[in-house]
Order: sequence, then structure tokens, then C-alpha cells
Amino acid sequence: MNNASDPSLQVPSTTSSAWKVLLTLAGILFIVFVVASVNLIRTAISSQPGCVAHERVGTQNAAGYDSAPAAKSAC
Repeated sequence: MNNASDPSLQVPSTTSSAWKVLLTLAGILFIVFVVASVNLIRTAISSQPGCVAHERVGTQNAAGYDSAPAAKSAC
């Protein structure tokens, strides 16, 4: 009588099911990460602000001081 071929005596393989669960969770986490990244990139591209008015050299700001911009306006 060969006990190795008897299915009632075999130990269930928990390592293969643990790997399946781990890989499934990793796949779900990866999909969530990709969707969140795409959403952040889409929002960043679609919400670019337009040009805003900048103070010019020689003008006075609200406090009454002459202002000098740090850089030239891109608009």
C-alpha cells in the first residue's frame, strides 16, 4: 500500500495559496497606484493657471513701497 498517492493523507499546500493571495493584493495595489498617478497627472495638466497681472518696476504696492519683481513675467 502506497500512502504517498492517497489524497486523504496529503498535506494541503498553504504556500501556493498564500502566494496567490499575496500576488492578488500586490496587483490590486499596483492598479490603485497607477490609477491615482494618472488622475494626478491629468489634474495637473488640466489645471494650468492662466497669466496673472504682475506688479511692474516703479509701481507702488499696497503698502506704498516701490516694488521690484523677482523675475520677468512670462506673459
